[in-house]
Amino acid sequence: MRHFARPELARFFANELERNKAPHLPGHTLFLEAPRYTGKSVFLKSDLGPELRSRGALVIHCDLIRDQATDPARVIYEAVGEELLKQLCTIAGAPVSANGEVPRATRWIRMNTATIGAPHGASLSDALAAIQDMAQQPIVMILDDVQHALTTSSGEDAMKVLKNALGSMNDGVRRGLKLVTAGSDPYKQVRLLYANSAPFREACLAPLPRLDVGYLRYESSLVERIGGQPLQLDKLALAFSLFDYQPPSSTRRLLNYAPNAPQSPSIAKRGCFVPPFRTSSTVSSR
Repeated sequence: MRHFARPELARFFANELERNKAPHLPGHTLFLEAPRYTGKSVFLKSDLGPELRSRGALVIHCDLIRDQATDPARVIYEAVGEELLKQLCTIAGAPVSANGEVPRATRWIRMNTATIGAPHGASLSDALAAIQDMAQQPIVMILDDVQHALTTSSGEDAMKVLKNALGSMNDGVRRGLKLVTAGSDPYKQVRLLYANSAPFREACLAPLPRLDVGYLRYESSLVERIGGQPLQLDKLALAFSLFDYQPPSSTRRLLNYAPNAPQSPSIAKRGCFVPPFRTSSTVSSR
């Protein structure tokens, strides 16, 4: 799937997570806010996640709103359980060493990955600690649409458990766990940060920068490549702001610039009216 890459922004946020080595909670969290349909989820999955992996982190990505019928706590537990199962399978297949010793992480082998968070199952903190012990990598949990965690009591409890896990896995000696969240409802996110019983009271909410003229150049180059006319970027930027910087809304309207373009299923299904901002090839498009 094509996307407009923002590697500089990904490096910036990854540097922020690495730079802050304070043992207290804010040193291990990153809370981002951006309106819906402005590229937030694509950035987390296609830019920030790969950047963190390239630095040696084990990334566990949870989209809490992907299936609104599923309790957000269950989405978190299942994502952790899937990663735990991968690590257990790796450990189970590890050869015995020459002196007859087995990997020390085999003590986790009896942990049931399907009952994490259940009354008689492993806790989320224990499961994350097990993953970190087996993988020997720092873990970064990425929670997309984190505001959905506040729609159920179990989701709120899961966030409190994550806060406790951050404390126990970052004790001044280990740097085992970091948390990145992003949401589109700042009023609900504030409940995680500033309410009296908020689990992340000391953390801060930062805006995710909006897509800018670089994105417009990228999209307009695609339109020109499939047969459209050159675009005047200053007017296109105005239209982009009128559509509230939303890539899906703007991209489908860009097709109006390409009347002879083939109907690609990845682009063509997204389209409507846009002001006629065409420009001749002799006009400069800075």
